[in-house]
Amino acid sequence: MKRLQRLLRRPVLVQGVLFCLLLALSAAAFWLATSRATRLAETGIRNSAEDTLRLQAEAIVSQLDKHRFVPAVLAKRREIISLASLNPALPQDPGLKSVLEDTTWLSGSLDIAVASPDGRILAGVTGLVTETIADLRGLRIPSAQGRLGRSSVKLANGKRAYGFSSSIRIANRHAGSVIVLAPVEAIERSWTLSGKPVFATDNRLEVVARDLQASQLASDDELMTLLAPASLAGRIERAGERYALFTRPINPVGWRLHVLENLRPIGEAWNQAALISLLGSALLVVASMWLANRWLTRSRQARMERANAIRLERTVRERTRELSRANERLRQTQRELVQAGKLAGLGQMSAALSHEFNQPLAAIRSYADNAAQYLQRGRTGEAEDNITRIAALTARMAAISKDLQNFARRPQERTSAVDLREVVDGALELVAGRVAESGVTVKTELPGQPLLVRAGVNRLQQVVINLLTNALDAMAQSAGKPAQDQTRKPSHARRTAPDLKITASSQRNKVILKIRDCGPGFSKDVAEKMFDPFYTTKGVNEGLGLGLSISYNIIRDFAGKLMARNHPAGGAEFIIELEPWREEETPLEPRDNVRSGGQDTVAAQ
Repeated sequence: MKRLQRLLRRPVLVQGVLFCLLLALSAAAFWLATSRATRLAETGIRNSAEDTLRLQAEAIVSQLDKHRFVPAVLAKRREIISLASLNPALPQDPGLKSVLEDTTWLSGSLDIAVASPDGRILAGVTGLVTETIADLRGLRIPSAQGRLGRSSVKLANGKRAYGFSSSIRIANRHAGSVIVLAPVEAIERSWTLSGKPVFATDNRLEVVARDLQASQLASDDELMTLLAPASLAGRIERAGERYALFTRPINPVGWRLHVLENLRPIGEAWNQAALISLLGSALLVVASMWLANRWLTRSRQARMERANAIRLERTVRERTRELSRANERLRQTQRELVQAGKLAGLGQMSAALSHEFNQPLAAIRSYADNAAQYLQRGRTGEAEDNITRIAALTARMAAISKDLQNFARRPQERTSAVDLREVVDGALELVAGRVAESGVTVKTELPGQPLLVRAGVNRLQQVVINLLTNALDAMAQSAGKPAQDQTRKPSHARRTAPDLKITASSQRNKVILKIRDCGPGFSKDVAEKMFDPFYTTKGVNEGLGLGLSISYNIIRDFAGKLMARNHPAGGAEFIIELEPWREEETPLEPRDNVRSGGQDTVAAQ
C-alpha cells in the first residue's frame, strides 16, 4: 500500500498511465460507435429496400391484373368462337376486327390475337403477336389445359411485354387461344418515381423490365451477374458509388423484383459516428488530464499541510506539557464545583417536590377532615368515598414524585391516547375546593365527543392544575385579596368575582386547550421570563416559580406547545397545542387513571 502511495506521488507516471487508459477507452468507444452506426445504417437501407419492393410489387400486380381478364372474356364471344371453329364454309364475322380493335384500345393492350391450337395466328390487331409468341410454353400449354397462360414476351422490335392467354372451348374441346399483350413500359415508368434502380427477371433469369436508372447504371448482362449464386448479397460499383441488391418474388406474375440500394448512408453514418467518437474522446482526455493535474496539485498541497500540521502538533505538545501542570491545580477546584452542582440540583428537586405536593396534601387534609365529620354523623358511605379519594391522591403524589424525577432526567416517555375532557374534569376536581373558596365562576366549553390527544395522563393533568392555580392566584390578586384568603362571604364573591373560562377544540390537525382568566394579565417583561425556572411575581412564601417551567417542558415532551398572551378582552390566556391521537395506534387509556392518579409509563433513562 505504501509503495502504491509513493508511485501515485509521481506526476509523470500517473499522467502516463491515465493517458494509456484513456487511449484504450477511446479506441473501444470508437469501435462501438462506428459498429453501431454501421448496423443502424444497414438496417435503414434494408427497411427502405423492403418498402420499395413491396410498393412496386403491388404496382406490378395491379397494372397487369386489368389485362388478365380480357382473354377469358373474349374467348366466350360469338365472333371469336366462330373464327376458332375452323369451318371454311362459314365466312369470318365482319364484326370480329372491330371487337378486337375496340378491346385493344379500351384495355390499353399492345395487341390482341386469336391463335389456332397449332399456333397459327387466325386474327390480330397490330401484328405484334406472332406464331413464335403464340407457341411459348407459358402461353400455349396452360391455354390447352384450360388455365390462364402467363409469360414474359420479347417482341420483334426488341421491346418487352407480358402476355396472357385463354382457351377457346367448343363442345368442351380446345379450339384455339386468345392472346393479349400487356405493355411493360408503364410499369417501368412508375419505377422511376422511386428514385432507385429497379429491374425484374423472369423464371429464366432474364431481365424482363427495368427503369431508366437501372438502364443507365448497368447493362442486362451486368445486372444478371449480381444474381449469380456467388453474389447473393451482390454489390456493384459505378462512378464511385456502391450499390447492394435486394430481391422480392412476385408469385402471381412469375417475376422476381430487384432494387439496388445506394450504400452511401453507411459511409456517412460511419463518418459521423467516428467524428463524434473522436471529439468525445478528445474532450474526455482533456477533462481527465485536467482533473488528474488538479488532483496531483491538491495531493501536494495536502502533503504540505500535513507536514505543517505535524510541526504544529509538536509545538502544541510542548505547550500542553506546560499547561498540564497548571491544569493539575484546577482539578481540585473542579471537584468542588461538581459537588456544588449536585447540591444545587438537589435543592431544585426539593423545591419542585415541595411545590407539587402542597396541593395534594391540602386536598388530603380536607378529605380527611370531611371523612372524620362523616364518621361522627354516621355517614359511612361519604366517609369511604373521601378515604378512597385520599388513597387516590396518595398514589398521585407518588406519580408526581416519579414525574418530577423523570422531568429532571428528560425521559423518553411512551405516550398514549388521553381524553382531554377527562383530564380537565380531573384537574377541576382537585382544585374544586380552591375554586369554591375564591368564589370564581368556572365556565367550560368541551366537545360532546372524546377529544383524544397524544400525552401522559398524570403529567398533562399536572400542567392543567398548575395553570388553573396560577389563574386563581392572578384573579385573587386582581380582586385585591391574598391568594389563600378567600374563605369568607362566598355569595358576595360569586357576584363580583371574574370568570375562569376553559375551552377545548380540534383545529387543523391540532387539539387546542385554552385557559383564560380575568386577572390583570402580564407585562412584556413578565411574558419574556415567565417560563424560566424560579421566576415568579408572587410574594415571599407564595411560590417558587417552577410551575410554568415544569409545565412548559412537559408539553414540549408531548411534542406540543405551551403559549401565553394577554387576551384582547382583558386577562391572561394560556394556550396548549397537542397532537391528536390516531385511533389505529393504541386503545384509549382507562379513565380510572385520571381519577386514581395512575402513573404514566416512563422509559428508563
